Amino acid sequence: MAATLVVEDGTGKADANTYISLADYGTYISDRELTDSATDAVKTGRIIQAKDWLESQEKRYQGSKNSDAQALVWPRAWVQIYGYAVTSTEIPQQLIDAQAQLIYDSASTEIYNVGDGRAITKEKVDVLEVAYSDNGVSNVQPIFAKVNALLKPLFKTTGGLGSVTRL
Repeated sequence: MAATLVVEDGTGKADANTYISLADYGTYISDRELTDSATDAVKTGRIIQAKDWLESQEKRYQGSKNSDAQALVWPRAWVQIYGYAVTSTEIPQQLIDAQAQLIYDSASTEIYNVGDGRAITKEKVDVLEVAYSDNGVSNVQPIFAKVNALLKPLFKTTGGLGSVTRL
């Protein structure tokens, strides 16, 4: 049975479990002439998984949660996008689009890759041969370039001298 989606609307819902509805996801992919033939139940599961991934990025986001009572890390206070303040009741479109893109990407890529913890040290194609290291990591996590690009304005800036104003 598919989960019931409760979309965060900026009020800091205590029971929210997504930033996007199934219909919003359909609009996102349709606007980009993409297709997703999965059942609604499968899409709903991917919506929740994408939300989980977005929530795992909390330390990278600007600002802070409005309340401990809200279920998700957005809405947030003290956020600016391109120099403009985001109201503390706003769910930025960049976040919504990032979740939609991640839902779409997760149809073909596992969001969290799970491996056995051993790195491949040698691979031979003819007469198939594989050698594993006793240590190392073989569960390299996927990089969602478009999702990260969409989220970039929501992330904290690092380094630099801040803004410079010429008088």
